[in-house]
Amino acid sequence: MKSAKLNIGWSRIIDPEFETLAIHILDSMTANELFPSLQNYLPELKLVVKDFSNALAAAKSRGIILTAEKDNSRKILETLLTRLGLAIMSLSNNKTELLTTGFILRKEPETRLITKAAEVKLFTGTNAGEIISTTSSSKATICFMHQICIMEEEQLKILEVVVTTSSKYVFKNLQSGKKYSVKVASIGSKGQIVYSPVVSIYAQ
Repeated sequence: MKSAKLNIGWSRIIDPEFETLAIHILDSMTANELFPSLQNYLPELKLVVKDFSNALAAAKSRGIILTAEKDNSRKILETLLTRLGLAIMSLSNNKTELLTTGFILRKEPETRLITKAAEVKLFTGTNAGEIISTTSSSKATICFMHQICIMEEEQLKILEVVVTTSSKYVFKNLQSGKKYSVKVASIGSKGQIVYSPVVSIYAQ
């Protein structure tokens, strides 16, 4: 079974939801037979959860001091839950076991793949001897390889190959009136490379 991790980041969870989650973790970990060595965390966790619940209820009046006390109480609870989460992960990375703790599992990053070659468009630049290569981008693409060639003695000769994070590149110092061929490779996060069809244009 693929290893899993707990989400121990709390900043995006609003106070009422954080209170509910903390209570759920406390209930789930109480007498949890999969983690008997961590039962010593629970007496302190129970007290800190109660303190936060009381502070949260008192802060509904929106007094500055009461709100500050609630924020401080939350920080203490966050610290304790983080310690508990790290302790749990030091003992298990099994998804089924981690689900019994009440913690939220960390989402696995989505693997994005380049599924097709991008279309390349060529334009002459504002200056003589310039050719502009452009292509489309996607979330799966981390960089591009722009390659320009010229036909010499019935063979394509590579003149320049550039790897950049930009989907646009300007080839310079080309000979006016000469026909150039360009292709662009889209490179993905997993190292996959997909080449575009070759497109040609005359330099001005």
